[in-house]
Formats: sequence, structure tokens, C-alpha cells
Amino acid sequence: MVQEATPGHCRERPVVGPRQVRCQRFESTYADVVDGSPAPGLDYPQESGETTLARLERERLCDLLDSVGPAAPTLDEGWTTHHLAAHLVLRDSGVRGMLQAVRPSNGDSKVDQMVATEGFDSLVATLRLGPPRRSPFALPYADRLLNRLEFLVHHEDVRRAAADWQPRTLPRWVHDQVWGQLGWFARTSLRGSPAGVVLHRTDTGDRSFVVKKIDPVELAGDPVELTLYVFGRRAVAKVEVRTPTGDSAHFTQWLTSR
Repeated sequence: MVQEATPGHCRERPVVGPRQVRCQRFESTYADVVDGSPAPGLDYPQESGETTLARLERERLCDLLDSVGPAAPTLDEGWTTHHLAAHLVLRDSGVRGMLQAVRPSNGDSKVDQMVATEGFDSLVATLRLGPPRRSPFALPYADRLLNRLEFLVHHEDVRRAAADWQPRTLPRWVHDQVWGQLGWFARTSLRGSPAGVVLHRTDTGDRSFVVKKIDPVELAGDPVELTLYVFGRRAVAKVEVRTPTGDSAHFTQWLTSR
């Protein structure tokens, strides 16, 4: 047995694999503790209130990971849910961990090492607690800026890898928060596009020009679907690609070749 970190105290958990983890005391804005245990998965309120979308998506993802287990597929090619949990725990640990969490071209990664040495249940429990206090991801502003879309996309990576997945019905404030952040990520991700690109939010009619060139390609869908498309989950994103000429092949070929 080793000690599991929880806000202000430690509790024991069984170890799977040879790695021994020291108990670290930290405070996390994620860990609502009731009788010494993390709160269960949160439902989506109709108003955003004090709860952040990053926190809600983290909780829901952890609930789903607990449900499907370590061997379930994800949309990340070659990664199971065990790999995904390791990736996110490593990313939470700080800047160095974030860099190590990126899959290298040679296939040998810190994530693979963690999967081989750390139990899935332990990783999910750590992920549910949120980043340690020493991590920049524990800062509220960094959480909103860097975790909101990250956890949304990875939650869908697990959901949409299942054969019977369906889009979630999410309240308006969720789509508003996603839309408010998507433009910056889209401008970064789609930089270098051979065509202009405009995002068309179909639930409100709003548009955001992210690559300013003549005769732009229009990507039409709700904010969550557009986010999945921009983050490379195009096969499962319910997005319509519209072009002035009706031929989107040049743009989609560029996306595929990157």
C-alpha cells in the first residue's frame, strides 16, 4: 500500500506495478472532498455559476474512465484509455510533464513507461484530484485557458471511440465558453491553410474569421463539433465544409497532409 494524496491528508490505496508514489500534500481547486473521498461526477448545470467547464469535463472524463476500464479504445490512434489517463496525469504535473506527454515520432514515450509501471485506477484517481499545487495548471487562469478544450476533446476521444456514441446535449453556456476560446486555437492550428477559413456557429449564426484570405472555406457546426474538427477529430466531428466553388478537396488534403 502507498499513500494517496488528497487535500490536507493522505489515504491508502493499493499499488499496481512496481512504482512507489510518495504522498504529497497539496491543495487543489478540483477536489471537493466529502467524508475523505472525491465528489462524484458532476451533472451539467443550466447556468455556469462557480463551476468551471474544465472541472466538469475532468470529472465526467474520470467517471467515464472508471466505467470503461483501462483497455477501452480512444480516438488517439494506438492509445487505450490507460494511455490517455497517463498522458493527462503527466501533463498535469507541470511544464516538463506537458512536454513529455507529447507522443514522440519514435513511439518510445514517457506515457508508455507510465502505462507499464502505474495502475490505471491509481492514474484515474490522481487525475480526478487535479494538478498539484506546484503545477502551473493549478492556477485558475491557466485552468480556463489550457484545460477547458483539452479535457473536452479528450472526453470525446473516449466517448466517440465507442460504436454507439451520440452527441451530448449541452447547455448554452458550455457552447458559449467553448466558442469564446476556439478562435485562438483555430488560428494557431490552421495557420498556413491554402484557403481562408471561417468558423460558422450554426446554433447562433455567429462567424469567426480565423484565416483571412479570399474565398474562404466555411466550417459549419456547433462549437463542440467545430472544436473536435480543429483538433483533428474530423472523422467524428459533425461539421459541414462549405466552399464558394463547392470543392473542398484542396483544403481537406492540406489538413490530411500535415
